[in-house]
Parts: sequence; structure tokens; C-alpha cells
Amino acid sequence: MISLLKQVSKYAIPASYVFFDSWFTYPKTLIQILELKLNTIAMVKAMPRVYYNYNGKLLNLKNLYANLRKKRGKAKILSSVIVGIGSDKDGLSLFNMPK
Repeated sequence: MISLLKQVSKYAIPASYVFFDSWFTYPKTLIQILELKLNTIAMVKAMPRVYYNYNGKLLNLKNLYANLRKKRGKAKILSSVIVGIGSDKDGLSLFNMPK
């Protein structure tokens, strides 16, 4: 996937976001996408040793869901939030969102 994204940028195809399902949502992949100056919109994956930064707390997926306010009714998307995925070499938080 990363090599395909690099090819797209060579052809000057304008893009700001990459959209995908949880199948590709590994922290390493998200960081590589950020390094290409792209952002992602994706479902996060439940993995035992992966934590997401939300409101200053590191939470696994189960605890993240427990901290979210759910939408009522027949909504297909129960909740949506921006989470951090780690920090860069300078210690700055990496959020997969526009700057």
C-alpha cells in the first residue's frame, strides 16, 4: 500500500487523505502515511499491545470505546474521534489529522 501511495504522489495526483478499513490500521502503517504528508480516515484495530492517545490518556480499543459518548438511535456510526498514534523523534504527539 505504501509503495502505491508513493507512486500516486509521483504523478502529482492531489490527495490529502487515505481512507481504509481496520485491516490496514497498524501504527507503523499510519506513521508511514503521515511521512508522505497524508492523513488517514480509518477504523482502529483491537490489538492487545496497541494504545491510542485520546484526551491525554493512552487507551486500548476497549477502554477507548468505554470513554466515548455514543450516538443514540439508529446511527450506523456510534462514535467518531481523532486519536494519537505515538510520538515522533522529538517527542511531539503524532495525530493523524491536518495541521
